[in-house]
Parts: sequence; C-alpha cells; structure tokens
Amino acid sequence: MTSRAFLVRVGMAPRAPQAREVLELVLAGASLDIDLAVVFEGPGCGFLAEPWARGWQQLVDFDLARLYYRGPGRSSEPPACPAERIGLDFLDQLCAERQVIEL
Repeated sequence: MTSRAFLVRVGMAPRAPQAREVLELVLAGASLDIDLAVVFEGPGCGFLAEPWARGWQQLVDFDLARLYYRGPGRSSEPPACPAERIGLDFLDQLCAERQVIEL
C-alpha cells in the first residue's frame, strides 16, 4: 500500500458530464490502492443525493475511500450514500495530513 494519502474536496454541484468525471477520478485513485478521503462541501453535498449517490456507494461498500460531508441543509436529512458529517476542525486536520485535490 502506498504511503501517500489524498483528500478530494468536492465543492461543485453535480452536473453531467462533470459529475461522472469526479467519480471516475476518485475511482482511479482507489484502483491504485491510494489512501483516499472525499469531503463534499456546500453544493458538492448534492453528490450524496440520488441519483448521484449510487456511484459513490461502491466506494463505501468496498472500503475504497472514506466519505465525509459538511455544509448547510444536510443536517436534518441523511445522505443517500453513507458519509460522515464533519466540522471545520476535522476538515482542517484532514487537509494538514493529506495532499489536497479541490474540485
């Protein structure tokens, strides 16, 4: 397993075809056995709602990446895809420990 750890920060709203490209980027990293975490923020939280959530579910099902989210409007409604809600302190910690890719 590689010693490199990455954090993908997704702040863009899911729109085809870019939404598929975001998922494919993360899946490519997962196929290389890279330690991945993905944080969905603000409009990016839309990736955790149907129909987009189905694609991200496989990352959780096969333990390929850890999924997190932070942003308004998601606290009362659980995401369709399992992801942990995080605060700014935890996000700062993730950013300090990993190489960050922002989308």
